[in-house]
Amino acid sequence: MGINFVLFVSNDIILLYAAAALFAIGNGLMWPSFMSILSYRAGTIHQGAVQGLAGSFGSLASIIGLTIGGILYSLFGSTTFLVSAIVIFAISILSFRFLKMR
Repeated sequence: MGINFVLFVSNDIILLYAAAALFAIGNGLMWPSFMSILSYRAGTIHQGAVQGLAGSFGSLASIIGLTIGGILYSLFGSTTFLVSAIVIFAISILSFRFLKMR
């Protein structure tokens, strides 16, 4: 997901299509994995409620994130994509450290 945000800065149409493809693949792999982990951790009793709440909060996060992202893009331009990439890479590194702690 971080690589596609780096590619979004480019003016080359081929790189923009590659970024869009990576974004689609990243979302396609991330959300089912995330929902699977949530349902496993919730157990059979609370599984539906947890998945419903996760879907609701995911939709809310998309609305808020896209709105703030649009505002930031209008203020800072394509630098917004680079900041997003840095945040995603940092979260990725931190998540590997979290797995080692278990």
